[in-house]
Amino acid sequence: MATTSRRRRAAAPADDAPLTAALDAAPAPLSTPAPEASAEAVAPAAKPARKRAAAQPRKTAAAAKAAPAAEPPSPEPEAAQATPRAPARKTTKRRPAAAEAVVAPDDAQTETPAAAPVAPVPAAAEPEATEPPARTSSRSRRRSPAAPAPEEVTGVTGTEAEVPAAAERPEPATADAPVAVPAPAETPLPALEAAEALPPAPAVEPELAAGAEPAPVVEAPPAPAPAPQPPTPSRLSLTDRRLQWEAGRGCPETLRQAVSRWQDRDGRLTLNETEALDELVAVAARCGHRLTVDEAVWAQLALKGDLRQRIAHLEACFPQGLEAAEFEGAAAGPLPARPAQREAAFFAACAGACLLADAEGLEPERELALAWQLVQRHFGARQVAVRLRGEADEALRARWQALLAPLSADASVQLLHPGEPLPAGLDVLIVDQRPGWLALPAEEDTAAPWLWVLAPEDGLQTHPAEAEAWLGRLDRLGTGAVAQGLAAATPDALGPLLLQRGWAEVADQWPAWAPEERAVAWPDETRQRHAQALAAATPLLARWQRSGFLSDSDQLALRAQLAQAEAAEREAALVALPELLAEALGRGLSRVVLFAEADAAEEMPAWAELLNEWLAAAGWQAQVLPTANREADAALRRFRDAEGPSLLLVADGLPGSEPRIPTAPRLPLIVHLDRPWDEAQRERRLQRLRLPRAQRAVPVWQLLPEDSLAARRQHLPAPQAGTPVTGRLRRGPALQAWLAGLAACLLPAQAEAVPAA
Repeated sequence: MATTSRRRRAAAPADDAPLTAALDAAPAPLSTPAPEASAEAVAPAAKPARKRAAAQPRKTAAAAKAAPAAEPPSPEPEAAQATPRAPARKTTKRRPAAAEAVVAPDDAQTETPAAAPVAPVPAAAEPEATEPPARTSSRSRRRSPAAPAPEEVTGVTGTEAEVPAAAERPEPATADAPVAVPAPAETPLPALEAAEALPPAPAVEPELAAGAEPAPVVEAPPAPAPAPQPPTPSRLSLTDRRLQWEAGRGCPETLRQAVSRWQDRDGRLTLNETEALDELVAVAARCGHRLTVDEAVWAQLALKGDLRQRIAHLEACFPQGLEAAEFEGAAAGPLPARPAQREAAFFAACAGACLLADAEGLEPERELALAWQLVQRHFGARQVAVRLRGEADEALRARWQALLAPLSADASVQLLHPGEPLPAGLDVLIVDQRPGWLALPAEEDTAAPWLWVLAPEDGLQTHPAEAEAWLGRLDRLGTGAVAQGLAAATPDALGPLLLQRGWAEVADQWPAWAPEERAVAWPDETRQRHAQALAAATPLLARWQRSGFLSDSDQLALRAQLAQAEAAEREAALVALPELLAEALGRGLSRVVLFAEADAAEEMPAWAELLNEWLAAAGWQAQVLPTANREADAALRRFRDAEGPSLLLVADGLPGSEPRIPTAPRLPLIVHLDRPWDEAQRERRLQRLRLPRAQRAVPVWQLLPEDSLAARRQHLPAPQAGTPVTGRLRRGPALQAWLAGLAACLLPAQAEAVPAA
């Protein structure tokens, strides 16, 4: 290559001094390397007018010095530079003119196809006096210090800058001049492969001044570790009657797991007993962590324990069920309390704080009176108070006074007006809301161990806001039953707070009787015969009382004297019957069934004739029910279908053979003309009536002449149920119970001397 250049310079004309000077000033070319793969070689030109692909810049010594030495070159270009190029061989074959490759005009640049080899630009002519510098290895160039980069010409590539202008180009060589063989050109790579072959761009580092040393890297000192904070105690508190758990700093995982056992889905604690809280305190102590428990938490858990203990205590007192409970006074009523009433009484006694909204037919005030007797007898309560509205009538006050009669001399009952403070040491507080809802008082005005609120049956539906406020006050256990409102409360959540039942729910267990005692005046002649019969029976009872023996003959004589006394009582009641029937007709009761014992069956036809005379003016029709079933059906139809008021006289018969008495669709009145000694006989009388299911509170009148044997028996304890008496003479326990009752009525002073059976 050097020989060819010298030959060209020797053949150049003499007037090429400017060109020679320019070539002398330019750096000497090292070699003609193979074109490198770069983005410029494969990417299209920025301007559409330039069709020729950008030529690879020629590497010179200055460019090699300016290249950064930190980035190692790729292996392929290094191998290409290290391989020496074969010397050009002379050939006689016709080659393209050198002027086409060298002396191409600037404005005739065209794009060279990628498949055709690109002819290299011949080296510029150098002065003969100047020898080309020796070729140096690319590795030595990379180790050399960096030189300042030449000035860049905008829009002109390195190859274009090295090509001389048209005026400075040498004359074309003669035909016999040796022509340089062009270096074999490498086929350009596709754009994607060329881009992948490029090494990553070197990081640009700031240039340092000559002789300056790089500044040492100063690392920031590490931040000081935060000082360990002391642990804080965990806490169990009470907010709105709900348990709240607050884990302190440093709370051990063992304690957290123990607490999670008592948390529900919402994370709220559901501790129900103090033993569970003792366990949490013990776990915290074993872990060395302090657990603070508010006193209000212990108090609420104690209330939950009270509920369980009251239930267990009453179950132990009545192992046979609620039917074994006995009640006294007006709360006991003329008939035994029904299962629905007993259930309400036990519920109020165990719950402590509750709202009772039973139907009026269930007698809710009687239910609370029964509960008052339970807490007196089994929990030692002694003071009860009833808070009424200011306009409560005297009949309601008298009713409460009679129902809440204390069972002992040290017990007391008080009736309070709204706003009146509670007496000290109060055990039971009853708030009667049936006339109208009272405003919710302060917390201290309802602070009684037993708080019972009596509301009307539809009070929760007609006044939901007032009911919700009172239920929130009654929720002492923190169940949160009405936290989301009364409408969203479920029956299970309201179970410990509310008891609300309609009549239809308990109609099958509730008898439709409303017994009432009616006093009857004595006619003078009848009273005298009654007194003579009782006086004749007294010596026989005194003999049994002294000896404890009663023969059958004495029993028959005693029964005869008692039968005369009972006949006198029936006559006195029969005389007063017209006046009572007029009162019944005024109440709308036009069907009356009159019961009497079997001994009066023979006298009933005469009674019917007498009553028809007395009651003809009022339109009554009296008839006797025959004992034969075939004859009884016609009499029962006449009694039921009569247009006017009708009276049916019925004598007791044998159990199981007594015909049923239909009264539908009218409400009947039941009248006991006498009182049988056997209480089961009275119940059997009521069972003979066939009543519609919807009817309730059927009136039952017991006629009692003043100071009669039947009236004296009203104050005796109810005899225990036994085998019903079917014969004329009594035997065994039935005889002894009958004689003891007679002695208590006729010989009150010597009743305690009656020997036991």
